Amino acid sequence: MDKEHKLIYEAPLNNCLFCKSKNIKLWDIDFTKKTIYKCSNCGIRFLNPQYSDEYLQNYYEHYIGVEIDESRKKQLYEGNNFYLSIIEKYCPIGRFFSIGCGDSIELKVAEERGWQVEGYDVDPKTVKKLSEKLKIKIFSGDFLKLDLPSNYFDCVYFNQVLEHLKNPQDYLKIVERILKPNGLIFIASPNVNSVSNYFKTVLGKLGLKKRKRGRHYSTGHHIIYYTPQTLKNILENYFNFEVVLIRNGYKVRRNQSKLESDVKKNITDIFPWASTFLIIAKVKKTII
Repeated sequence: MDKEHKLIYEAPLNNCLFCKSKNIKLWDIDFTKKTIYKCSNCGIRFLNPQYSDEYLQNYYEHYIGVEIDESRKKQLYEGNNFYLSIIEKYCPIGRFFSIGCGDSIELKVAEERGWQVEGYDVDPKTVKKLSEKLKIKIFSGDFLKLDLPSNYFDCVYFNQVLEHLKNPQDYLKIVERILKPNGLIFIASPNVNSVSNYFKTVLGKLGLKKRKRGRHYSTGHHIIYYTPQTLKNILENYFNFEVVLIRNGYKVRRNQSKLESDVKKNITDIFPWASTFLIIAKVKKTII
């Protein structure tokens, strides 16, 4: 976290964001003394207390515009291209809406594949530059106040975004509304219960990882912590979605052969154990 961004917190939460249960308890604490709570009802973990809107606005105004090098751009391009290829197995190419499209790479990839693309990100200055450069409609400002059409998009895309939102439940309600009947929501997110993260958590709680305890939570900018199962339960039990795919996220080692990559992709369809996972879910609506 940049030291220039003064930490400002809201009042601690007394109930779960998703299921509204008051049965929330301290789960862990990281090396910066930030506290992670867990809901005993739905299993979600979250930073508590959360950052204020003022702090987050300031943080992301500086975060979004950061330049990335060419090798990272290539990796992001390949990853988004792979994700779109999976989405297209469950949904015909149509209207695509990316929430949190800061680097714009997913918009360019989707457009190249034939999608009609639109996007959203929080910072107006960055969005204005991207929109003019790409000739793509990109919204900015308060997402909850946008005038988005109902039953309009075929796919809404959250790539490493949902963990940053302090009110993801409000975003998901809007996504339910703006998706067409049987439209898809795509979510890629860090897996707080990956094999690596599981052992880091255990070591921290045992006092064997004092200096870097809880570093894997990335509390500088991550607010909600998901696992494949908890996110599936949330989408299906508290929103009108049906999950159609869970698997590990995209990750390719340098100099990895296509054969190795294909084998890895097939295996990870079955065992979502890595540091990032993805979920594709279909919104359940009556087709008029």
